[in-house]
Amino acid sequence: ARGRVIGGFEEGRLVGFAGEHPHGAMGMLEVLPEARRRGWGQTLAAAKVRQLLDEGRLPWAEVWPDNEASLALERSMGFEILGSGSLWYAS
Repeated sequence: ARGRVIGGFEEGRLVGFAGEHPHGAMGMLEVLPEARRRGWGQTLAAAKVRQLLDEGRLPWAEVWPDNEASLALERSMGFEILGSGSLWYAS
């Protein structure tokens, strides 16, 4: 039930994916360069959040403090960001 990845597709081509790590944190969000800046990051992250909520699980992520793009995405989606030394946690 863990470690699953979901994909986003345009005209049958994979444009990005989002997953969860074996310990339960969301992650592995990647949008291919040609599909960036078109909302795929937020769409994939929202789909992963919805999947976890539908299973009765709390969505959360581990983010490196210098990963400004990920932190901005998490904030835009309403996640609370908690600093903890070398990692920041969003839930």
